[in-house]
Amino acid sequence: MTSHACCFTGHRTLTLEEQQAVRQRLPPLICRLASQGANRFLCGGALGFDTLAALSVLECKSRQPHLQLHLVLPCGDQTRGWPQEDRRLYQWILSQADDAMVLFPAYRRGCMQIRNRFLVEQSECCVCFLREQKGGTYYTVRYARKIGRMVYNLAKDECLLEEHF
Repeated sequence: MTSHACCFTGHRTLTLEEQQAVRQRLPPLICRLASQGANRFLCGGALGFDTLAALSVLECKSRQPHLQLHLVLPCGDQTRGWPQEDRRLYQWILSQADDAMVLFPAYRRGCMQIRNRFLVEQSECCVCFLREQKGGTYYTVRYARKIGRMVYNLAKDECLLEEHF
């Protein structure tokens, strides 16, 4: 079976209703992508959608151990200023991931965009939660489409109708 990588991008702030929708839609989509050859899932480690995506991959991995979670972190101090509870969850995800790559030792201008482009360039498809036509998620999804990546948007029901990369 051919091995594929899939990346995640999404908003940092999600309503409770959006979080619930992601928790319901993401694990079945990950399992379906895995059945189509995706076994490497790349995540940027940010708050919000990235955290939910990493947790969903780990949930699926408990049933399909061949799945891999790879964290691509923009900087070593990404959690600076985060609430303690979010930093604890981040550290737990980091401990469960198959590996983590840190692009820059400390925050620098543009490191988030560099991380996002890297995620897309290393993947055959992109799973996102995009509801706004602005910001980093919009830029990343636009870039993914521009270079020919399949995009699944969990903010829209039709994402579940796509069948292949």
